[in-house]
Amino acid sequence: MKMIGKWSSMMLVAVLAFALNPYIGCGDGGTTATEYEFEGADVKNAILGTYEGELENASGEKVKFTLKLEQAEATGEKEGTLRINCDQRVVSWLPVAYACIDSTLLNVKGTFSTDDKTYENFAIKGTFMVIGTKFDNGELNLTGADSVRIFASYDGTKQLNNGKLRKGTESSTMSLSKAQ
Repeated sequence: MKMIGKWSSMMLVAVLAFALNPYIGCGDGGTTATEYEFEGADVKNAILGTYEGELENASGEKVKFTLKLEQAEATGEKEGTLRINCDQRVVSWLPVAYACIDSTLLNVKGTFSTDDKTYENFAIKGTFMVIGTKFDNGELNLTGADSVRIFASYDGTKQLNNGKLRKGTESSTMSLSKAQ
């Protein structure tokens, strides 16, 4: 019982210390671009291009598709660059608390087509984001008209995999690979 009381007391002190000084443990304000273990060209080479694969809906029906991705113009403060180094955000329940997440963002656009012509050169746009300073993970998030969303992940294999297409409440899984 004494151990639980000591642990609870230490946690209470830590929480109070952070609430009083939210800068504790935040380091020097983030990572510089030279600390990244990859370049923008690495992200572009891995993500941009043509993907082919198969959609499978909830009832098991399958249809082949083609997804073409190219770089879209950058928007926002960091125009013309892939890097986002330590943007600040305010945590609402604390007066001022800054969080730093090293990340790389690539704006993308493209088209999505299925062999059954449900989608034919369907315009999509969105982002690909890498969290951290190593290019061993990432998430693609695309949107199109009629509430269509496409998601895919990157796990360091130099291409996207494990995708989903959602339209409203309908969801299909995607197996995809980069066309050679």
